[in-house]
Amino acid sequence: QQLMEVRRFVLQSVQAPAMACSVDAEEVQMQNRELLKTVKELREENASLLQSQEELEQAVEEVQAEARVYVTHLLSDIENLRMQLSKLHLRCNNAEEQRDVQKQLFLKL
Repeated sequence: QQLMEVRRFVLQSVQAPAMACSVDAEEVQMQNRELLKTVKELREENASLLQSQEELEQAVEEVQAEARVYVTHLLSDIENLRMQLSKLHLRCNNAEEQRDVQKQLFLKL
């Protein structure tokens, strides 16, 4: 009888921690499943963000290429305008000289 009670006592004293470990293990497994789910969601979000980043980088490259074309055209236009301005300046100087010559000629007459 005492042997049976000792066995029952030992069995009860072993069962309680075993049950607690079982509950802890289930809780850890549940947390692990939640973490794996979170990791999966974060990987999907990361993939989506990477795709968005690539699309934005491509758009930026296209805008930069267009800007380079516009800048090249603007620089060419600026050079053409400088040449035109230089020609107009020469014409203006020539016209002033001609006017002065005509004025002096008119005064002589």
